Amino acid sequence: MFEDMFNKNDKDINFLAERKYAEREIDIKENFRSKEISKKSGYKIERNEACPCGSGKKYKKCCAKVNPSMSKEYYLDKISDYMDKKHGRSLNQMTEGFYQLLKEADEDYPVEPLFSNLAGYAAAALEKPSESLAYLLKYHRIVKDDISDVVAFLISNLLIELEKFQEAEEKIEEFVTYKNSSVLYMKLAEVKLALNKPKEGIKNLEKGYKKSNNNIYLLNSMIGILKEYRNYNKAYELLADEFYRFNLLDVDESENQAEMAQKMVNDLYSIKERISTKKYKEYLKEVEKVFDIIDVDQKLTEKQIEQFKECIEVEVDLGYYLERLCFYNNEYKFLSTNDQIILNNTEKTDLIIDSIITTNYINENFQKTISNFKKRFTKDIINSINSDYFKEYLSYYLDSIYELNDEKEMKEAIKFLDSALDENVLDMIRESLTKLDVAREIGILEFIKDINQENNLVNNQKIIDVQLTLLLDTFMENGKPRVNEERQENIKKLLEEFQNYNTNTFAYHYANWFLAKAKEEEPDKDIEEIVEYPAGSGESRYIKHLAIIRFVDPNIILNNAPETIKKINKEDFSFLEMLAKFKNGDLKNINQAEENYPYPFEIITKSLLLIMEQPEVIDLVKNSLTMDTLHKFIDAE
Repeated sequence: MFEDMFNKNDKDINFLAERKYAEREIDIKENFRSKEISKKSGYKIERNEACPCGSGKKYKKCCAKVNPSMSKEYYLDKISDYMDKKHGRSLNQMTEGFYQLLKEADEDYPVEPLFSNLAGYAAAALEKPSESLAYLLKYHRIVKDDISDVVAFLISNLLIELEKFQEAEEKIEEFVTYKNSSVLYMKLAEVKLALNKPKEGIKNLEKGYKKSNNNIYLLNSMIGILKEYRNYNKAYELLADEFYRFNLLDVDESENQAEMAQKMVNDLYSIKERISTKKYKEYLKEVEKVFDIIDVDQKLTEKQIEQFKECIEVEVDLGYYLERLCFYNNEYKFLSTNDQIILNNTEKTDLIIDSIITTNYINENFQKTISNFKKRFTKDIINSINSDYFKEYLSYYLDSIYELNDEKEMKEAIKFLDSALDENVLDMIRESLTKLDVAREIGILEFIKDINQENNLVNNQKIIDVQLTLLLDTFMENGKPRVNEERQENIKKLLEEFQNYNTNTFAYHYANWFLAKAKEEEPDKDIEEIVEYPAGSGESRYIKHLAIIRFVDPNIILNNAPETIKKINKEDFSFLEMLAKFKNGDLKNINQAEENYPYPFEIITKSLLLIMEQPEVIDLVKNSLTMDTLHKFIDAE
């Protein structure tokens, strides 16, 4: 089983302290010794005991009655065969098929701990935490206090992940009575903090830290937990006290609490030059004092602001300091609640207003999002900043207006954009909405279309063209689009609306062809004829080019793409060219594409489904596999 995998070296402690069990590389073959397992598990279940499966029945009236369909040796041989293959050696390479085998083995032999143990690990690797927890708890009920440290840890972690904090508290307190594990004390501390028992939480953290012989990796994780549960005073106290020791950490700087604290201090105090460790510790003590003053769940008072100014040794910009402090500690709600106080106490409005708009939006304070967006983005600003940067904040603004159903504000927004932008307003709007989900994007466009009836601020036909195209794609399964009935009905409604305008467009005719194919009916027009119609928007132009590659002739893209290449940016054309070359057979494996185009293996793999059926893509992937790309294939699959 897995009893040998828990190594008490520094890095393993750090790994177990984090929630990364599904990524853990474990040599399963080394730990699984099928030839040593006897026909009986060695764990005796008394007939009148509660059944380990958790049914609440006695064992004799429950799992003792199971008649296996296959022998235990059958399952052991299957498991061994799987683990003898190169892809079966580690936890993060477990497949759904192997998991199903383990489930069957567990059903046939419900009190064989090996099967419930392996099934629990497989479920965790496949990101099925509830199923993983059920199997591992059953395993624990069979082996009782003979449970390994790592299984106890996984059970604890899964209970925390599923937010079963009361159950986690009871279970981990049971574990620590017979497990001398520093990591389990840390998990218990995390649960105590989640249950709003800070004193008990800190006590268990200190106990775990002491048991680990003051392990710096464990301390690093402890500070992360304290910050996660907003016990900043203790977190920064520990950081300040042990700051120099974090140089010993062999982890990425984004995981090193001292490195992150150093960046925070540099930002808070506008430090440009290198300073001593002693000075960093002094600054962290000041941060502790700030958290002593403010309550991150309450609005700032005038008295707190004055206290705040007094406790800082150097002169800082109050608003900027608070904004940066919130940013580094993920206190977005506090920032959103106190946005006007912060803006009124800063001379660096231009540096912090963007994050304030973002936190307003994240905290669903939509009125503040709208108000702060309008303060930030004037006509002069819009014309002097990067377009992509502006689109991100425009999406927050438009989505907030939509959420509040504020027709007047949306009309003003479109008028403002029309007067401020040199480019097409609708193009800017639709490009800003691409990060939202499709349903939300279509809803916002519908809202704009409705209020546009009287004012005609944007082109309504173009809105319908965009909405319609968002519901279309080129994915096919056995020559049939994968589209549910609700989506088909939405396409029909938009087609009816389209008939009030010029229907000689690609989107209109492709949508009719798409619906006919979904119903396995004969389309009114051939796809070769449909791609000759002009695209009414950037979205439909993109789908049109994919349709040409998949259904007509990829050479059209490679030699003479319709509607001129000028309408497609270089990046989009590079992507279409790559797909056309795959469809044409000029690219025969994914490694060739990786060498010539700026896309990773897994992105190329998924993109091929736009222009090929799944079996074709799988064959291409298999032909592309090398030892270096094997793990990429597993991830993409």
